[in-house]
Formats: sequence, C-alpha cells, structure tokens
Amino acid sequence: MKIHNSISYYWLVCSAICFFSFLTAPLSNADEGLKRGVILVTEVQGGVLFSTPEQAEPKPLKKGDRLKQGATILTSKNSVADLAFSNGSVMQVAENSKFVIQEFSQSPWEMDKQTYDNLKSEPGTSQTIGYLDFGDIIADVKKLNKNSSLNVSTPLGTAGVRGTAFRLTARRGPDGRALQAQLSVARGQVEFASAGGTQVTVNGGFTSSIGAGSPQGDAASAPSNSAAGLDAQIVQIADVLRGIVDGPAAEALNADSARPISAEQQQAIEQASQQGDDALVETVTRLVTESPSQAVEIAEFAAEQSPAVAPRIAAAAAIVTPVTAVQIAAGVSSIIPSSAPEIAAAVALVVSNAAPQIAVGVSNVVPTLTAEIAASVVSSVPQSTLAVAQAVASAHPQQADRISDAISQTAGGLDSQAVKNAVQKGVQESMGVGDGTSGQTSPQPVINDGPDPIFPQVTPTPTPVPSGI
Repeated sequence: MKIHNSISYYWLVCSAICFFSFLTAPLSNADEGLKRGVILVTEVQGGVLFSTPEQAEPKPLKKGDRLKQGATILTSKNSVADLAFSNGSVMQVAENSKFVIQEFSQSPWEMDKQTYDNLKSEPGTSQTIGYLDFGDIIADVKKLNKNSSLNVSTPLGTAGVRGTAFRLTARRGPDGRALQAQLSVARGQVEFASAGGTQVTVNGGFTSSIGAGSPQGDAASAPSNSAAGLDAQIVQIADVLRGIVDGPAAEALNADSARPISAEQQQAIEQASQQGDDALVETVTRLVTESPSQAVEIAEFAAEQSPAVAPRIAAAAAIVTPVTAVQIAAGVSSIIPSSAPEIAAAVALVVSNAAPQIAVGVSNVVPTLTAEIAASVVSSVPQSTLAVAQAVASAHPQQADRISDAISQTAGGLDSQAVKNAVQKGVQESMGVGDGTSGQTSPQPVINDGPDPIFPQVTPTPTPVPSGI
C-alpha cells in the first residue's frame, strides 16, 4: 500500500510541476553561497517566549533552542535571553523587550570551541537583519567582512554595524506609540540612520538618539559622550555572553551538526541534486510521501542544496502534504529569502485554498518583501486577490500603501478601488476594528512601561539602511 501511494503521489506531483514550473524562474539576485545560519540560545533567565511564522502560538524559550529566521523573542519583567550567532556575534535581549530575527544567512563553515575562542573577525560572509520593536538589546559583533552586513532597525531608526559592542534601545509610550531610539557604542563604530534618512556615525564611548517629532525632524542627534558606567556595563555583558559559549555550544553553531533529517535522507537529496533539478524534485516528493511529518525539514534541506529550484521543491512538498503548505512555504523562504515571492506563488498555485495564509506566513518570514509576496501570490491565484490583500494588510498594516499598489498593478482587470477597500479592511482588522473575516488575529497595543508586555503580531516598519557600512 505504501509503494502504491508513493507512485500515485509521484505522478500527481510530476503533472502539477510540469504545469507551473514555467512560472518559477531560477534565482537571479540570491546571495551566492549563503545559507541559513545557526542562532543558539545559550542562556534564559525568567519567563521568555518566542514564536515563528510557522508556529504563531508563542511558547517558552529554552537554553539550547535553535532559532530560525522570522523568530520573534519576547521577554517579560526580570527576564533575558542570550543568543550566539554562528558568525561569532553574541546578543542579549533584555527584559521587557520584543526582538525579531528577520534574516540571518552566512557562507558555510565548521565551528568548534577552539575556532570560536580564536575568532578575530567572522570566518565567512553573512547577512543579518533584526528588528527591535521595543526594549533593549546588547550585542558584541566580531569584525564583519567586506561583503557582510548587520542592520538592526527600530520604529524610528536603524543601526548599521561593522564590528562593535553596542546597546540599542527602543522606547514606546503607554499608548504604544514609538517615542525614542537610542544607540550607545562601547567600542567600535556604528552608523545610525533615522527613518527620515539622516545619518550619523557613532564611535566607541558615544551615544546618539532619535526622538519622535523632535526639532531636528526625527533626525539622529549629534553623538555625545556616553556615561562611563554604561560603556563598562555593555562590555561586561558582552564578555559574559562570550564566556558562556562552551564547547558543546560552539559545536552546535556548526550548521551541519543541526540537521533535523536522517543521514540517509540527506544523502538521497545530495545525490539527487547532483543529477539535476527534476531528479531533486522527484526525490523530495518520494521522501515527503514516506515521511510527511518531516515535509518542512526535507524541503528546507533540499532548497539549501539547490536554491534555484526552491519554488519547485516547496510546491512538490506542499502537494504531498497540503495541510502543512503554509509551514513549507515559510520554511523554504527562510532558506532563500530573496526568492520568497516565487516560493509563495508556487505553493499557492498547488494549494490555492490556502493562498491568503501562505502570503501572510511567507511575508512574516521576509517582511521586507511583503508587497512583492502578496502580488506574486495574486498573480498565481487571481481568484484570491481580495482575500490576500485583506489578510496581508492585516498582518502588515504599516505597509498598506505598498501592498495596495503592488496588488493593483498585478491584478489586471480588477477594480483598484476594490483592492484598496480590501486593504483598508485588513488595516482596520489589525487595529481591532472590522468584521475579522480574514481569519487573522488582531494585534494588541504594544506597551513596555508598566505590566509585562504581551505578544503581538510582527509588523516591523522598514527604516533606511545606513550607507557606507
């Protein structure tokens, strides 16, 4: 019976993939050689929660957990989370904070305790994007290579890092409104850009801040001497963070040691990837049919081997296990963020009844491409246009205009006003207003003064990336 089912699924997938493969062109702008990096939780104090695009319901964060792109960390009063990144960076998410790991990818390399202790600069190339919605983070970043970048945004500004120890703070008022972003640099140099586009360079021992509605027009203030006690605190915490990365933790930062699928499955995928795209897709179909509970992990590993085939891989896995289509699309997109629109479209095409949920799940993983993801899904499943517009706008209300424009340009023949109305319904839904027909949970106001913060949906606001870093 199992063999018969495998053959049936195989022919189903082959037929479907022949139909949509022409829609999923190879990647043209993916970072060559970069794969999803490893983020290890090295210590947890107090009550810390985290969620992922695949698992929106928050659950407790534990020491030893590995975090993926798209993960959101929420700390409460008297709680902190310490993180180690496989490019040598370490970070502490302080109490009453919400931090989102939007992207972390790097070139492959081997890690052990000796290598970690002797790092002077990162061993390869990496791309890191984070979003501090409110609260504080302290980070110590090894010197980045020429083609690497690390940017952490807040609602009011973005810190562009090359290699430094720093503290970034984002403050909100009781009504949830963003009030201030502050950057303190203990050593090294950080570029600090405001949402308005102005930029300052903050050297070690200096502080700069951005206040909402300031006389400078939301510009970053001129750097001033920071308190010596604050600099010492930043350095002390950074040193402690590095000190707790012991031998097992260092080895766990080796991406190849964290594979969630068996050695036999890995070998089958690796061999198929050498035989060509069709062989790889067929192998993914067979493996997912045999082990449907591992569909996401199988698709992710296959996408790492052949990034250009990621949309076809995701669609093949989703055909076999349509109930996990959203998780598959989000997981594969976390591996190849630059191809998220194509991945979302391919999966939505074969599981069209879940198109709105797929668009939301993938845009939560790659929020910088939210509008493109929504438009791509609509082009693949035109009958879902209004539902996608409303759902994505509900999840990302701060990008409503971009979502509306992108979908209107894609949905030829559909009244643009109808798209705008659907987007507006989504925005109202996100504010707790409206009929709630899109099925998305409305976020609560974010407050970091007073009671412990709640766990709202992730709706980061893009801010300009600092130049010259």
